[in-house]
Amino acid sequence: MYKILISQFGQYKKAAILTPVFTGLEALMELLIPFITSKIIDEGIQAGNLDKVYFYGGIMLVMAFFSLVLGVLAGKNAAEASLIIPGLRPTLVAVQPSQIALQLI
Repeated sequence: MYKILISQFGQYKKAAILTPVFTGLEALMELLIPFITSKIIDEGIQAGNLDKVYFYGGIMLVMAFFSLVLGVLAGKNAAEASLIIPGLRPTLVAVQPSQIALQLI
């Protein structure tokens, strides 16, 4: 069944691969932002170092923008990869349910 599925990707293979890559990178950026916030508090505010607050604040803004761009790219590629679906249905309907069940075991 996986061979049939992969054979249908055709021209949308790149989009189908890039979508989870961009989504994963976006999630990574979102996960790193709280660590930068803690750096702002620990090294900037508590230490009274305003330069560190500006520095880490700038890094946080760049990361947020990068996350936004990655989210847009993931959405664009997901929309493009979803064009696989109309051509996939007739192919999967042609496969007997017993073949699918045996392949999943």
